[in-house]
Amino acid sequence: MNFLMSLLKYRLRRRRIGISNELHLSSNMSIDLEAPLSLHKIDLNTRADIIPRIGAHTYIRSGCYFSAFQEIGRFCSIGPSLRCGDINHPLDLVSTHPFAYRHRSPDDPDYRYQRQIKAPPVIGHDVWIGSNAIIMSGVRIATGAVIAAGAVVCKDVAPYEIVGGVPARHIRLRFSTEIIDKLLGTQWWNYDPQSLLNFDFSSPEAFIEQFTAAKLQPVSYPLWRIHGRGKRIERLNTPS
Repeated sequence: MNFLMSLLKYRLRRRRIGISNELHLSSNMSIDLEAPLSLHKIDLNTRADIIPRIGAHTYIRSGCYFSAFQEIGRFCSIGPSLRCGDINHPLDLVSTHPFAYRHRSPDDPDYRYQRQIKAPPVIGHDVWIGSNAIIMSGVRIATGAVIAAGAVVCKDVAPYEIVGGVPARHIRLRFSTEIIDKLLGTQWWNYDPQSLLNFDFSSPEAFIEQFTAAKLQPVSYPLWRIHGRGKRIERLNTPS
């Protein structure tokens, strides 16, 4: 590990962002990180025109590669070797290779294929992604969802839905639709986890009742923007 990576790890650790191995950032990108956060060895090479964001208390295991993503919410559990956001290729051109549609001018008929590149994935809060999963571009994974190990996710995943397989298909909902609506209404991920520890997580009904009665105040987390390969770290907010 080189000196610059060691320095970046030290600077981030002081801001409660832990990197256990290495964080590879492309030279022209920035990323927003909420603290506290835990990142293992991951590779981020997202589009320069998007500043992705990772929420507090999320952890990402080793070997994950992100071609692109817009946001990963809070309290997410991401297993090793995830591949996320690879760019789609048009199938109705003579060649699927990017040379056939990249770098076209707006008045070129093939420019439309450049515009048709799907948006980077968005991952909600409290999402669990198993090892060796693949998330394609254009996919939105809602809060509370579970992605089984080895799944290839090609379409949106609903709140608290469990999907698996190649391509990923609906397995079941984690809870009833009534409970799901109430859990989404709590937005518990916006609160200090220490204040939730005594709640009954084994019963969603009891948790919702306890949460409602507690009348807690939401918290904000320190948000840091990492520029380039860690050349500059900028604070974006003042946490409450």
